Amino acid sequence: MFKVFFERNDDFARAALFLSGTGTNAVNLLTRLKNNPEAHFWRPAVMVTDRPESSAARTLAARFDIPLVESDIAAFYRSFGKKKVSIADGEGWRIRELWTESLREKLAPFQIDFGIMAGFVPLTNIVKDFPCLNVHPGDLTVEEGGRRIFAGLHRIPVENAILKQVRFLRSSVIVVQPFTPGASEMDSGPVLGVSAP
Repeated sequence: MFKVFFERNDDFARAALFLSGTGTNAVNLLTRLKNNPEAHFWRPAVMVTDRPESSAARTLAARFDIPLVESDIAAFYRSFGKKKVSIADGEGWRIRELWTESLREKLAPFQIDFGIMAGFVPLTNIVKDFPCLNVHPGDLTVEEGGRRIFAGLHRIPVENAILKQVRFLRSSVIVVQPFTPGASEMDSGPVLGVSAP
């Protein structure tokens, strides 16, 4: 187990939970915390979503009594005349960095010690501000030719595992690394652990 070091005199590290969808990873974490708070060194300071209308963030924030920050990334891109949320070109990357800056401002009052990416879709360099953990749907300890073969966004890790006829799947928890446009290596952060098969 690793420990997050923080400067305040609080008893617990303050975490931001980031989610875009149903929040099943967040529910599991928050339920474990609620059932056995003494076993955990962290507490949720805020829940964050980029999809306020379609994610479960509002429901979960109310259920677990956690403040909510909504930062609709699609609406943000539309405000710049973009129909699609993308970082495929320079303008998309510029907008993503502006969106990240607006998210950074919304999170500042919560004094975050670390983040948990619990199914958060958009790549964001908010990970430069504090350590962020990511639950990844592939076993990132498996490599071929020095590359993690189950890295990638969305369904790619599962599809690759099926194509390689892997008998079972594992999830990984990694420390998220900042990214740059056009970078070929994704999910390159240190692996903290993998799940059971």
